[in-house]
Amino acid sequence: MVNISRIFFWGLLIFAPLAFGSVESWALFLLILFCGASLVIYLLECWRGNQHLYRVPGLVPLLCIAGFMVLQVLPLPAGILRFISPNTLDIWQSTAGLFADATAWPLSLSLKGTIVETARFFLCFGGYVLAVQLLSERTMFKRTLLIMACFGGVFAFFAIVQSIFTTDHALWFRYVPVNAMVFGSYVCHNHYAGLMEMLIPVSLALAIAHRPLRQFGPFKEKLIGFFEERKTPVFLLLCFCTVIMVVSVFASLSRGGMVSMCASLVIFGVALVINRRTRRVVIGRKGVALFAMIVLLGVSWFGWSRIDLRFGELPVLPTDEHSISRLNYWRDSLALLRAFPVAGTGMGSFQTVFPAYQSFFSADTVIAHAHNDYLELLAEGGLTGGGLFLVLLTVILVTTRNRLKIRRDRFSILICLGAGAGITAILIHGLVDFNLRIVANAFYFSIFFALMVTAAHTRLRKKISFTYLPVCSNRTIAVTLIGVLSVWGALLTLMAGIWTGEARTAFLKHQSIVPDTPAPVLNHIASVAARAAAVDPLDETYQIIRGDARLFAGDAEGAAIDYQKAVCRVPTKSEALQKAGLAMAYASTDMALADALMAAGVQFSPMKLQVYKQYAAFLFAADRRESAFNVVSRAIITAPDKSGEFFDFMRAAGVSPLEMIPMLPEDDGVYYRMALFLRKTGHNGLYVPMLEKALEMSADQPDPPMGIFHRLANAHERNNDIDAAISVLEKGVDYYPDHIPLLYKLARLYEKSGITFKAQHLYQMIFYQDPAYRDVRQRLVATGG
Repeated sequence: MVNISRIFFWGLLIFAPLAFGSVESWALFLLILFCGASLVIYLLECWRGNQHLYRVPGLVPLLCIAGFMVLQVLPLPAGILRFISPNTLDIWQSTAGLFADATAWPLSLSLKGTIVETARFFLCFGGYVLAVQLLSERTMFKRTLLIMACFGGVFAFFAIVQSIFTTDHALWFRYVPVNAMVFGSYVCHNHYAGLMEMLIPVSLALAIAHRPLRQFGPFKEKLIGFFEERKTPVFLLLCFCTVIMVVSVFASLSRGGMVSMCASLVIFGVALVINRRTRRVVIGRKGVALFAMIVLLGVSWFGWSRIDLRFGELPVLPTDEHSISRLNYWRDSLALLRAFPVAGTGMGSFQTVFPAYQSFFSADTVIAHAHNDYLELLAEGGLTGGGLFLVLLTVILVTTRNRLKIRRDRFSILICLGAGAGITAILIHGLVDFNLRIVANAFYFSIFFALMVTAAHTRLRKKISFTYLPVCSNRTIAVTLIGVLSVWGALLTLMAGIWTGEARTAFLKHQSIVPDTPAPVLNHIASVAARAAAVDPLDETYQIIRGDARLFAGDAEGAAIDYQKAVCRVPTKSEALQKAGLAMAYASTDMALADALMAAGVQFSPMKLQVYKQYAAFLFAADRRESAFNVVSRAIITAPDKSGEFFDFMRAAGVSPLEMIPMLPEDDGVYYRMALFLRKTGHNGLYVPMLEKALEMSADQPDPPMGIFHRLANAHERNNDIDAAISVLEKGVDYYPDHIPLLYKLARLYEKSGITFKAQHLYQMIFYQDPAYRDVRQRLVATGG
């Protein structure tokens, strides 16, 4: 029975990364299934007396974290919730509280997100406990290390080969978008690098541990003696696996992965030198030089220019208020923490709550993570969740360090330091990415803690195989078995429902709901969504799909109920809020409530233009033009570059250009786009004044739209006002001195006005930059150049 548990465990180590990082529900279901089965089998053997159950370090913090995550989904009385997180209560009461008469609300603002995140945590919790039990046996410990190192090498080799032949398929057969930067089985190259940077130090430590004995004599005898050593084949295999993994990280072009890997290897090397037990087993200068040379040769085959280009793209700081970098994500994540400091917004809720605190416009891009594991943890778990995680790390590291200080076994020390370096790598990488939100990487993260613990506590001599970890009593075994069975059954039921719901609604990816959708199709979609909601009742998507089908079928009241159910699951989802408001408006049930829901949709997604359009259309339909103008004005201020969309939107709503102009914000780009709109709609009399107003506003702007200068100069030229056209173009050249079309146009006007020396100067500038540009050679001759 224990052998079955071991096989399941090894299978999990291989399956988790290959299942595309195990981020999808089917992969998470299978991981929970086999991890739970392996743990239950082992516990049954312990209960029968055939195995020992060892007490794992950090058990109390782990249980506290689990309890805290469960607490986040439990309804709390309004008074208690007001004390813990007043903003959470305000959000619930201002959305779901408008139509749900409840006196208790949960801490989490995304019930399903928190429950799924809890399932992932229990998977890692179970993997850590299981690994400590299984790896406390000497043979299992060494075999697992060898399997992990070889798997990492083979996986890295095929990932490199795959990257040469395809850039848009994971594992050769699964298509992913071209801009995803797929590598190996991971859709994102950063997460592939996250796995490798954990495996590399352990593989290197294992290679050092299998280093053949030092040979003496002439070089020929040393070489023969080296290959006669029993450890040599394993040593060469481990060295190859380590090198190929290091090369693959560089080939993945993950900046965070490269930096984290190099930092962890430096830390590992320093730890080896400092530790008096491992100082003598380090390969030495020649070995390090050989290892580095092989890695450099491997990386050189892919080209250093690609790596240099990747680091050249690094957005260290935003260049202006419209540019976006990770710093924008981090700043707004801190705002999220300030709003929910104690208990956060609920684990797994970042994607649904972040839009309400987003301060930068990013079109319709969905921002699912903070690109910083620590900030995301603090945003979702508050200081409580972050503090518990810090306590967990501290307890495990201190326990391991105290035991490692008295150990003499070099193999154990090497593996412990290698596992610690791997953990350090992923923690460093977590400063700029979200590797710990990828299930496979989080699972390996927990396994590496178990490796570190067992390496420090397990004696590995051939005739001595036992652990320093304390043994649990039979009563503890029974309680643990009952607890694991209960949690395992609940998690399997949950994940099976999620998987089933996704499978049932998969056809909707290719089936859109539009007003002219036939009634039988709408009824079928509504029925499928209802069945999906029955097996996955916490997913708001199915309620929204069913509401859409019922709304287009003419059942506005039924659709409103479905949308309201979605709001009760995720109160910050703007789509559900506004659709609920529209359905209530169509049903003419409560227009004041409908207006409140539409406004809430804008409040929780202030950087999403569609919510402004929906709300403004609602207000126009209700003949509340002034309120609609205010909403549109806010939208234009939010995204001035998209103002043209709102001009067309208002025109379709029957708003005249003269009504639009007073609501425009003081922005040169907005006035420029209004000028284009006026010309497109035939209001030519306002075209030039609007361009002049845009030019006036551009005086204080670093990069005004170049079209202002071109179009206004053309307008003046058509009116035979050459001096005004020249004045406009001279201002444009001040902003864009290297823009050839602008220089050429100004030169032609100079020439036309008889100012030949200035025209000649500009023609010469153009000729030096682009000798083949239009007729610049002829113009130089004509002006005497």
